[in-house]
Amino acid sequence: MNRSLLILLAATLMLAAPVHAQTVYHLPETSEPFPFGRAKALSWPAPSEHLQTTGERAKGAGPRPFTSSRVIVSGTPPFYPLPYSPVGKIFVEWPDDTFSYCSGVVIAPRILLTAGHCVLRPELGASGFPLRLVFAPGYFLRPEVIWEASAFLPSHGWAQGGGVLPSGADFALVELADNNFGRVGDAVGWYPIASRRLFPNHVTILGYPLAYDGGELMHGVASQSFGRGAKGTILYPGDMGAGADGGPLIEKFGVAAKGQTGGGFNLVVGVTSFAFQDRDGSSLIVASELNEQFLVHQRLICDLDAGNCDAVAEE
Repeated sequence: MNRSLLILLAATLMLAAPVHAQTVYHLPETSEPFPFGRAKALSWPAPSEHLQTTGERAKGAGPRPFTSSRVIVSGTPPFYPLPYSPVGKIFVEWPDDTFSYCSGVVIAPRILLTAGHCVLRPELGASGFPLRLVFAPGYFLRPEVIWEASAFLPSHGWAQGGGVLPSGADFALVELADNNFGRVGDAVGWYPIASRRLFPNHVTILGYPLAYDGGELMHGVASQSFGRGAKGTILYPGDMGAGADGGPLIEKFGVAAKGQTGGGFNLVVGVTSFAFQDRDGSSLIVASELNEQFLVHQRLICDLDAGNCDAVAEE
């Protein structure tokens, strides 16, 4: 059975699934080379109703300050050192012979977190199901080593929401098949999850925005939460647009210094959905929080295969 037919069958099953179901979708195995040069940053039309915050803002948000710069990493390919190595680019092949990329982060030995709209486009019906997902951790100008996705689990809210943004459930979990290096998390590390901590907070946001370095180098924003947007989203000042979708928002990003106490470094507290310019011209990143719905999905993907999430604990 060819891959297109498999995806069509999966799409039929999803569209017929009960609205209360969370469904894991499996992808066919393939050894074909991936045409990375054809992948474009996935863009999404930014709606306007999320521009107004609820008035609940983080202390000191004021003029919406943030810092933004290229991430400079040093190391020996194919794996760059922690804390950068679990972040990378996810490449997707679609049934209409187009290819896109987003950002993503490893959160367990075989599990990748990204934005829901990066791996599923429910408004397109059967055409919105990916034929193939590939993850390149620590991407730096080119993919050194890749892990193929074997299954993916879009959030119930995203899959049943008709592909409309903003969405507080714009996240997806991807199971990555082992390669010659074994499990992706054993090779590059992973970040633990800290749920229900996206607001208020101060985070580092990582990803591969097309606007900076053509999306070929990792970029970072340091920012404090600004307010709550529509549909349960959280707003952060920042300027990372298309291509950074699916990248993590990380609490206490970095490496602890000798003598530094407190622990709890590199906690993933959210995922980038998209960015927009507010009416006053300032840039804001819209993020989805890792809430109770996320924890249900995390348990499902962890239980899919033995070894997916061993020794993983929520902070």
